[in-house]
Amino acid sequence: MNSIHTHASQGSQSHLTQSDGSFTVVAPPVIILGTKKDLLKQTDTAKDVAAVDVDDEAQKRLLQIREYLAKNATKAVNAHLVDMIAIDNKSRNEDGTIADPAVETLRLKIQQLAEEYFFLDSVPAKWIHLELSLKKLRKEKISLDEVKDLGKRMKMKEAEVIEALDFYHSVGGNYITRQYQS
Repeated sequence: MNSIHTHASQGSQSHLTQSDGSFTVVAPPVIILGTKKDLLKQTDTAKDVAAVDVDDEAQKRLLQIREYLAKNATKAVNAHLVDMIAIDNKSRNEDGTIADPAVETLRLKIQQLAEEYFFLDSVPAKWIHLELSLKKLRKEKISLDEVKDLGKRMKMKEAEVIEALDFYHSVGGNYITRQYQS
């Protein structure tokens, strides 16, 4: 969680402090996923009875993780955490689909987060090529003129380069700043 907060938040607003001192969820949102729920179905051979309710046991274990994070991570780091879900990704229905309904819960949560946190509009292919070209340069800083020249080589107009930079800045591009002048 610390690595996510430190590196993925770089270049974007890493946390938002509310008036009561709490933090809102920040990008990137994190879902902790417990993938060994199927192992909780094993029986207790000493007592020869089935283990406690699998979903209850999974939630207890996720709660332990949440409590650990609450005690050992900063509020800003914990602000990335949006959910914790335990799944059994091995048990299958007769038709081969995953049997655990928590997998559908996870899918819906990811879809919801994608709609809330990330753009769903189409992005011009030239913009993607520009972004990839900038990343390939591996420069910590690049002048606006250099970016314009790069865009010109990709048959982009100056206004389109500026629009692409503004867009990537707005979605948290960590190598682009709005502090530029023509």
